[in-house]
Amino acid sequence: MRKDENVLPKRGPPPRRADDIDCLFETADVIHTYTSKQAVEDGVLFDVNELSRLSPSIKWHEGPFQYVTTNLAMSKGYIKENVPSVSNFLDLFRDVSERIARQGKHDYFYQAMIEFPDGTRGEVYAVQNEHGRYTIMAPEDY
Repeated sequence: MRKDENVLPKRGPPPRRADDIDCLFETADVIHTYTSKQAVEDGVLFDVNELSRLSPSIKWHEGPFQYVTTNLAMSKGYIKENVPSVSNFLDLFRDVSERIARQGKHDYFYQAMIEFPDGTRGEVYAVQNEHGRYTIMAPEDY
């Protein structure tokens, strides 16, 4: 028996397919998962659907944005004293939506320069999550 007979041939990465981020993980073993639901439970993400308690006439579950990082929401004035500001969130979603529309093509990641409720300007990211909707975050949350 030759020494190399027990060695399996190396398996290369799968062919890349345009617009399919899932192929990145097809040959990888999952060692840990952390879902958005767990992040909401841990207080890392704010679920936009929570705004329906304050403004039930808006169909929050149908919009492109599903989560906002709690860090961004609390530090920039979207949530004050544990009370979300519907009008500030609507401004955030409008500003980021306008940036997405200007790009003119579907992408998994967008960045936008916006004015925050606290009067400062800064950059935010909109990153597509596992549900096909977007999570808005500050760069330091990425």
